[in-house]
Amino acid sequence: MNAAARRLLILRKLEENNAVDINDIVKACGVSIATVRRDFKFMEDQGLITTTHGGAVLTRFLSVEPGYIIKKDLMIDEKRRIGETVSKMLEPYSNVCIDCGTTAKEVAEYISDRKELTVFSNSLLVASVLTQKNNLKFFMLPGQFRSNSMGYVGASVVDYVSNLRFDCIVLGCEGIDTVSGATVPDIEDGCCKRALVRSSNKVILAVDHSKFEQTATVSIAQLKEIDVIVTGKELDEKYLTTFAEFGIKIVLA
Repeated sequence: MNAAARRLLILRKLEENNAVDINDIVKACGVSIATVRRDFKFMEDQGLITTTHGGAVLTRFLSVEPGYIIKKDLMIDEKRRIGETVSKMLEPYSNVCIDCGTTAKEVAEYISDRKELTVFSNSLLVASVLTQKNNLKFFMLPGQFRSNSMGYVGASVVDYVSNLRFDCIVLGCEGIDTVSGATVPDIEDGCCKRALVRSSNKVILAVDHSKFEQTATVSIAQLKEIDVIVTGKELDEKYLTTFAEFGIKIVLA
C-alpha cells in the first residue's frame, strides 16, 4: 500500500471513530510503526490530525488547509451525491458562481449540459469540466493560482466580483459550526470567498458531513448569510434541528 492510500485509509478511520491507534494502522496497512509515524507527521503538518501517545485524533481547529492531493479522494461518493443534488437546485437562466474545491468540481460535472446557465468560477477544477463541452457561458475569475484549492485568489478576484451580481453562489468551506459559521484556514482564500458571498443573492453551502463542528481561522459566511446547506446523508441528525434554528435549510444527498 503506497503512502497516499495509507493516508486515505487513516482519514477514513478517523472520520468513523475520531481517533485511531497506531498499532491498528500498522496491521491494516502491513507496514512498520516508523512508516505510520511518518504518515502521522505528514498529516499533522497538513493540519488534518493531532498526534497522541500511540495514535492520532482528528483536528477540530484547522490552521492549515489540507492539500488537493489528499482532499480529492476523500468521501468522493458523498461529494458526487452533493454535486448532483446542488445541480438540481440551480434555476434555469440564472447567473451562478461556483467556488473552489473538490465538491465544487462535482457540481460542475452535473451542470456541464445546462445550456441555459451562466457560470462564473475561480476554480481551475470547475473550468477543466465546463470548458470541455462549450454548452454554457463560462467566465473565469482572474487571480493568483493557489495549489491547495486548485483555484485563483487575491485582490484581483475581489475587485472583479465587486462589479458583479450572482443569483446564487455554490460555496465550499473547511469548517462549519454554530459560533463561527463557515470558515477556511487561508486568509487570501477567505477574502475571496467573502467577496463572492457579498455579491450573491443566495448562498448554497456544499460540504461533506465531516466539515461539521470543524473550525478554521477565517470566517467566510455567518449562519445568517447561508440559505441552504447541502451535505451527505451521513450527517448526524442532531444538526438538522440545530441549524434549522438559524433559518437554514439542510438538504441531505
